[in-house]
Amino acid sequence: MSREFTFGFDLDNIQEVMVFVKDNYKEGKDYEMSIGYGDDVMNYLDVKSDKLLKDSNFLELISACDGEGEWGDLDDEEEEEWEL
Repeated sequence: MSREFTFGFDLDNIQEVMVFVKDNYKEGKDYEMSIGYGDDVMNYLDVKSDKLLKDSNFLELISACDGEGEWGDLDDEEEEEWEL
């Protein structure tokens, strides 16, 4: 079983996921990570290990990345400004 995760602009939480995975699992066996040229944190994580996918600490860190950071949905007022 494999699952892919892509990340946006929530650098602090992404950093926590990256450090956790590197400290507790083996790259190439349990996961593959991609860090873009000039980036400080990963952009992409391919999890290959069922153990990692079921790790409650990992899942908690991943869920903290959802919806936070500099990029998000515009509220109605902001959408109207962009439509002008």
